[in-house]
Amino acid sequence: MAIDLRAFIEDDKAIKLGGFAGSVFLTYTLSLNFFEQIIEPALAQAGCANALIISDPGGYAEAMRMGNKNINGVGMRYVCEPLHRANKGFQHAKVFFMAGQHFGRLLIGSGNLTYHGYGRNLELYSGFEFNDHEPDNASLYAFHETWDLIQKIRAKRIFSPPALDRIRIIEEKATWLTQPVAPVDGFRVWHNFDRSIWSQFHQWRDEMGLSTNSAKKIFIISPFFDKDLGTAQKIATDLNPYKVEVVVDPGSTNLNGQKLQNCLQNFTPHLMGIKNRILENQSTQKRPLHAKAIVGIEKD
Repeated sequence: MAIDLRAFIEDDKAIKLGGFAGSVFLTYTLSLNFFEQIIEPALAQAGCANALIISDPGGYAEAMRMGNKNINGVGMRYVCEPLHRANKGFQHAKVFFMAGQHFGRLLIGSGNLTYHGYGRNLELYSGFEFNDHEPDNASLYAFHETWDLIQKIRAKRIFSPPALDRIRIIEEKATWLTQPVAPVDGFRVWHNFDRSIWSQFHQWRDEMGLSTNSAKKIFIISPFFDKDLGTAQKIATDLNPYKVEVVVDPGSTNLNGQKLQNCLQNFTPHLMGIKNRILENQSTQKRPLHAKAIVGIEKD
């Protein structure tokens, strides 16, 4: 279903339960004009005056360059910090996190903190709410894992005192974030701050007793692919799927379909090829595919 971001933020259930102590956004690129015009007023309506944005340094520099004549709240009404790169990787996680004394809202997905990421592109999100008067273990676990990522970033990276203050305020008021919680059967939230997503996926597959099986079918939905198609090869070799179907937006993808066919035909007997028909309506509406998903169907 479509996400109405303003409605997601402004829903008054949190107000009735004491409001929000603060919000944290993780993004690769960002538009501070979008944040100040659309997101910040919605946060104010929801009683959330404490906001922190953590972005990739490249996205941060571009946002400052593009918005320096029109933005007026950064450093005063909210804090925006670049996450300095320790290695060659980027800050590519996309998270919208709000937490208060008794209530929380969380989006984990593919969209950056931009007009396109939250309204124009075809994106994919998972949304969660937590209410400590009606606790739900799956939602609590999703918040716990996201807060764990925020804390690891905080511990390993150098942030300004205002950024640290905003995290501290959330920590002091939303004490439920530190409650121990076990993973829920069949449900995981992963980040790759200190361990690859792929290794965590394989561990989960082992725990489920699936590691010796070949996958029945794999769907790959992605706007972009690595040039050597190494990840697609890894999926094919590690999961040995009987069929593979790839969904792209033909107007914006960097995928070489013939190269993919040649790459995978040695690993899987029935490559379904490149599918774009599900995007025909979105393409006519100029909504480029930016969602990322891998859907695996096992034998059973």
